[in-house]
Amino acid sequence: MDWDAFSVTAEDRRIEKVFKSGQTVLVQATKDPVGAKGARLTGHISLPGRYIVYSPGGHLSGISRKLPDVERNRLRQILSGLIDDNESVIVRTAAEGVDAEELIRGRQPPSRRSGRSSRRRLRRARRLPPSTRNPI
Repeated sequence: MDWDAFSVTAEDRRIEKVFKSGQTVLVQATKDPVGAKGARLTGHISLPGRYIVYSPGGHLSGISRKLPDVERNRLRQILSGLIDDNESVIVRTAAEGVDAEELIRGRQPPSRRSGRSSRRRLRRARRLPPSTRNPI
């Protein structure tokens, strides 16, 4: 959790100080529930793709070190104009030789790619009572 974003001091780092009951929070499950314990959740969202892993709100980007330096520089140039300061990507080894258009398609988050169906699912989920909503 990014405590600095909520202006919380070290002494006050309690979840109750940051979130209120009933507040909507976007999280991603990182581990399945085991026994009586619930699923492990994180606020750091990552959307894996074939060539890149996209992370909105991220701040670190990287390119696979398995790729030759020439290829890494080419991919860095392609992505330099596409990635904002408030997002990050990790470029996979599979991106070697892939053209810019294919990388761009893989960069876009699902809400931009499948716009209509994602918005429809989101609207439907908002209408459901909280106890019946499926986690995403």
